[in-house]
Amino acid sequence: MGAVLKLLKEKRVKNSVCLKGTGGPALLVRLRRALGARPAPFPPKSFFHASHVLYLRKRPEGAEKMARDLIWLAAVSLLSACQQCHFAWLVGRSRMKHKIMPPTISGPPEFERTFRAQQNCVEFYPVFLATLWIAGWFFNQEIAAIVGLIYMFARHKYFYGYAESVKGRLKGFYLTVVVLMFLIVLGTTGITNSFLDEYLDFNIGKKLHKLI
Repeated sequence: MGAVLKLLKEKRVKNSVCLKGTGGPALLVRLRRALGARPAPFPPKSFFHASHVLYLRKRPEGAEKMARDLIWLAAVSLLSACQQCHFAWLVGRSRMKHKIMPPTISGPPEFERTFRAQQNCVEFYPVFLATLWIAGWFFNQEIAAIVGLIYMFARHKYFYGYAESVKGRLKGFYLTVVVLMFLIVLGTTGITNSFLDEYLDFNIGKKLHKLI
């Protein structure tokens, strides 16, 4: 124990401690105290254990606040990515059902509708992610996240409607366009307000709050 502490002090370990096969969490807490670090509650938020390697490190300043500011946007982005994977899987299943091997993209109408629905979702996806994050960062994270969930619902309606018939895609498509336009409006409003507040000291939100 004494040899380990001496070695750590010589290397001036300040931000992280990494030990293999020794002591466990209690030892890490004692090591932090011996090195002059502030005692942390157990289990520490940044405690990580994998392959019998224990890590205890300080979080960068502002990291936790940034995580809170982005958590809803990140959650919606991850859900939408899972949705895209699901659509791709359905195309693969349709290929197997109709025995259509890549790179062929033509076949029975049912397969072609499913394939085109998935391709349309892929084409719109970058636009959705860009507008979602801009609206969430510059306008409001919660509102943008809710609108993002509505977008996912619109894509669901579009995909399954298109898979059934050509006309079945229309409701989902129209809803998708409306949602994207709304995200663009939110992002534009947020960027404009940030620009005016930064360079002209004029905050639209504060002015509206005073009027209300």
